[in-house]
Amino acid sequence: MTEGLKLRPFGKLLNLIEGAGFKVEHQYDDLVFVDNTAFIFQFDNENPEFIMLRFNVDCKPDNKEFLSSALLEKSKEEDVKLVLASDYEIKENTEEETFQLIFK
Repeated sequence: MTEGLKLRPFGKLLNLIEGAGFKVEHQYDDLVFVDNTAFIFQFDNENPEFIMLRFNVDCKPDNKEFLSSALLEKSKEEDVKLVLASDYEIKENTEEETFQLIFK
């Protein structure tokens, strides 16, 4: 094992996601996308034990409150250190068929 390498608790996060009734759609680097664009998860690169919950700026406040409450409660059951972080926005580039995430 490489000295200083810290493993991310992906298995615990997967249990949390599936236990909450969602499924992982895609994982890229430190980001985990679920089958719902209302929110994403991001591993903290400084402390991989912490996972940030970020909501799409288009998520309605009532939905955000309900989802964050449910996910934070489920995180306790799964022993995941989930923290509510700033929102994000998706900017699409249709010419290149790519998108950019902008953290607020």
